[in-house]
Amino acid sequence: MEHHIKTILKQKGMTQKDLAENLGMSLQQLNNTISGRNTASMAVYERIADKLGVEFWQLFAPDEVLEGMTKPVAQKCPYCGHDLNIKVE
Repeated sequence: MEHHIKTILKQKGMTQKDLAENLGMSLQQLNNTISGRNTASMAVYERIADKLGVEFWQLFAPDEVLEGMTKPVAQKCPYCGHDLNIKVE
């Protein structure tokens, strides 16, 4: 099953080292999980999602969905008419 941990890390401005430290696992273990050399349990993926601040399903969502979640949405202020930039996280 393909996951998108690297994409989410990039969006969050985190490194694999940061995530490994937050998870209390070695960088090698995390690299092996991300690369697919090790099959991680659902609990590990749940911990990764928690540390990344995303929902579990987002680890496996297509890149197009992930990209759409972080792009600003242009809106107009209903009072003054100026553009508003809203970032969905």
